[in-house]
Order: sequence, then C-alpha cells, then structure tokens
Amino acid sequence: AFIEFRDEELCETAMLFTGMELSGRQLKIGHPNGYIVPPIPVTPLKPPPELLQKFNITGKGPGAAAPEVNRKSRELYVGNLTTGAVTAQMLKELFTVPLQTIPGNENAATPPVIEVKLDGTGKFAFIEFRDEELCETAMLFTGMELSGRQLKIGHPNGYIVPPIPVTPLKPPPELLQKFNITGKGPGAAAPEVNRKSRELYVGNLTTGAVTAQMLKELFTVPLQTIPGNENAATPPVIEVKLDGTGKFAFIEFRD
Repeated sequence: AFIEFRDEELCETAMLFTGMELSGRQLKIGHPNGYIVPPIPVTPLKPPPELLQKFNITGKGPGAAAPEVNRKSRELYVGNLTTGAVTAQMLKELFTVPLQTIPGNENAATPPVIEVKLDGTGKFAFIEFRDEELCETAMLFTGMELSGRQLKIGHPNGYIVPPIPVTPLKPPPELLQKFNITGKGPGAAAPEVNRKSRELYVGNLTTGAVTAQMLKELFTVPLQTIPGNENAATPPVIEVKLDGTGKFAFIEFRD
C-alpha cells in the first residue's frame, strides 16, 4: 500500500516504524520509486521509548538507504574497457590527474577519486568521487580514450536526479584538448529530465470522448486566471500527448 502523510516530518517519522508487526508479519517501509532526496534533510520526530517498546520496534528505520543514495550521487559507471588491459589503479590515475588540474582542486586534502571498483570481467567499473561536483565534472570526460577505446561514462542504476542540479566545474580548454574530449558529456539526459519535471499524467479518461485539445483547454483556462499568468508570453500548457487508447494522456506545462 501507499500511505500519504500530512507533512514530510511525519513521513520520515513513520519510516522509523519499519519492522512493526501487522497480522503476524513485519512491515517493510520505504520511500516509493521516484522519491527525490531533499537537499536539506528532514529530521523525524523522536518517538518516546515506551511507544517503541509497545510496538516492538527499534526506531532506527531502514537505516542504510541514505548513505547509499548519497554514494550513488558521487559514483559513475565507466564502460567499454579493454578486458585484461585496464586496472583499478589505471582508472584512478586517469581521472585523478585531470581533476586535480582544475583550479581549486590542486591542494585539496582528500583526493578527487575515493574508490574504483573494477568488475570481475574487466569490462566496466564504478568510480566514487569526493563530492557531487567532481562527479558531474567527470561526466564531461566521456569519450576519453584508455587502451585504445573510448570510455562510456554515466550515472549508475539507482542514481536519483537532485532537486537542485549540481553544476560541474569548468575544465580549462587545454585540458580538454590534451585528453581529446569535447567537455560536453553525454548531453541528452538533461533536457529529458527537465521535461519530466514539467509533465503530468492524466488518467481515467472516457475513451473516444476526450481530445488533446479538450485537455489543453481544460487546464489552460484555470491556470491563466491565476494572478501573474494572464499575460504570459508562453501558454501554460505546452503539449498534450493523448494515448492511442484514449484512456490517458501526458501534459507538459510551461514550467
């Protein structure tokens, strides 16, 4: 089941109840798919010890999720490696050298690359960086060559797009030229992510009776009456994609 709470504070507090029993089974409690970790962590309320004892729970919640989410935001997948020719140390040096030459990172106490986990097959690896900023900067190195192959670099499965985008550092032109990279990174993901944040699913439509234009007008009229939107140059509804079955649609808004 999915349970909606009054506010984020109560939601985080309810996370502490994981393991609570119902009908002889321990409940598994967690955030749903699509949950975005807030930039400022929400502090749960502190249940009294007698409440925890009554429901036989520790009050510690799932526990391991937050560090894992944080690590995923600092980790990159690096693929298309030459099997048997690339070591973890080679990858560590490959990313460390250019990142340390970017202004502001030369004398940092912690190295830019924390850990390299090379897969047993030697075909790919996961690299953990010091912070999210360096991680996003390393994304710009996609296409960099190692042992005669262009590296494929991207975020790993489980990565959650932060609500506030992380701005990468700006590598100097001579650095990009030295490693024969454009400095643009994978590129295509950002516009799609941005569009998803402005899109809504609308379902339970009457098949054959609803058109895209009807939906556009349905949302446009009330949104334009809200103060500040009457004279906007761009309409509130950008596009309506009605499914072929006519049962649902996706609506993209201006912002």
